[in-house]
Amino acid sequence: MDVKQFYDAIGGNYQRALETMMNDEFVKRMLLKFLNSSSYSDLLEAFRNKDIKAIFNVTHMLKGVAGNLSLTPLQLEAAAVCEIARNAFEYTAELDIKTENLISVYELINSNLKQLC
Repeated sequence: MDVKQFYDAIGGNYQRALETMMNDEFVKRMLLKFLNSSSYSDLLEAFRNKDIKAIFNVTHMLKGVAGNLSLTPLQLEAAAVCEIARNAFEYTAELDIKTENLISVYELINSNLKQLC
């Protein structure tokens, strides 16, 4: 799998990634750093603990990183969860469902990243 195929498989924006990072090798290097980051495990831990503040913090960071890497589906899901968590006073079914959706998108991206890297 090459970088363009990766972006096509996940519904990301390859052209934007290329404009931002200049070439496939740099995009791939940044994606590998993302794959090796703790953001996925941090998200899972926050979700398991139903920790609204931690979910907010992880998703806020994640929407920015996903945006910079043009991982559009991940950015959109992270933004949705982030906004719910920002305004939540207690853990709700909506936050639970949206976080599960985010985790599913993240898993899809991770599995495709492993094929790329």
